[in-house]
Amino acid sequence: MRMLRLTSLMLLGAALFLVPACVELTGQRISWFHDEANDELRILIFYDGIHDSGSDKHGKGSEQIPQFVKNGDVMIVDWWWHFDMEELREAADDPDAEAVEREEGRLITTSIRSEPIGYYREPDGRIGAAQLVSIPNLNDFLRRLNTTISVGITAAEADDKDAEMPRTSQRMRAVAEDGHQWVTLDGHAILFKIPVHPDEWARSKGKFLRDLFEAVAEALGDDEDYADRIIMQGLSSVPVSYVDQGDWVTFVLGQRDAPGTLRLAVRDEYEASLEQVVIGEAKVDLDKSLAEIVLGTGSTLSSPLSDILRWGPPEEQIRALIAVAGSDEGEQKEAAIVRLESWAEGWRVDHGVPKAPPKMEDLTSYLLAWTEFYHALKEYPIHEEVE
Repeated sequence: MRMLRLTSLMLLGAALFLVPACVELTGQRISWFHDEANDELRILIFYDGIHDSGSDKHGKGSEQIPQFVKNGDVMIVDWWWHFDMEELREAADDPDAEAVEREEGRLITTSIRSEPIGYYREPDGRIGAAQLVSIPNLNDFLRRLNTTISVGITAAEADDKDAEMPRTSQRMRAVAEDGHQWVTLDGHAILFKIPVHPDEWARSKGKFLRDLFEAVAEALGDDEDYADRIIMQGLSSVPVSYVDQGDWVTFVLGQRDAPGTLRLAVRDEYEASLEQVVIGEAKVDLDKSLAEIVLGTGSTLSSPLSDILRWGPPEEQIRALIAVAGSDEGEQKEAAIVRLESWAEGWRVDHGVPKAPPKMEDLTSYLLAWTEFYHALKEYPIHEEVE
């Protein structure tokens, strides 16, 4: 059935499709934290390796990035899931737009807030930028989101006269009309629950997986190994499960008791023409700010920086410390080295994988080992070691 397959693709793989554009990424990391006490979902998005593709199909990168920041846009893996706030606001106010499109525009533009946190430079020299996206009044947002999904499913399925899964389609329409909650949160885990007809669902699972891999491979071109790399890292970096209860199927992203991080490696190509634009728009040197806080020399901890250090990707702190440890800042340099050693001890006790570098007398070798560890964390769990 078209709507079921579309929904499943969105949950498991749609963010992996690529659409050619001027600004591209080498990868992306997305961490989220459900603050139940304050009824808010907070999302950290790290845009790794921002560069110019050489195509001006969607405009020039030097123009796209300032407009992106000004509008408060959000992008998930290049331009496939680009939330263009200006276009969404226009759709929300367009009397000629379909009702679902108007409600989608209103929902996103009135509920989602975004702000740039800063820029960072990875040990290999590539520039990136971090963004905080927040959804306050989360329960109200989910209520409106589920209502919008139900309206969309009812409209789409009513027109789907040649549905591949007619009984499942019928069940989806029925629960949609009954106010079903398609998307819910259980702690930090994101759940999507759909009704199915058991026999139709069993027959369609294999076809769905085949279509998913074929669609990603087609979007990425002929490089099947590259497609497999993106799919495998994306699906293995964060807990993903699906519960088949016969009449219902529930997809679960993340864990109830721990914030999640989705890691996506997109491409290897990178060039530096957009670096000054990124620095000018993001403004804050994230590595410098994080290092100052970790080493106790910084000012008051802002909320976005606090989020990164409390539940964001652990490699963010490592990258900042590597930069200071490799500098000529005297006492700060020594403090960063001590902090790296202390961090490694804690990592060995709490995690152990990947292996944190042992202490070394030669600083150059030591920092190279930490750089390799940084990349192993950033690309976790699939990382090819440098020989």
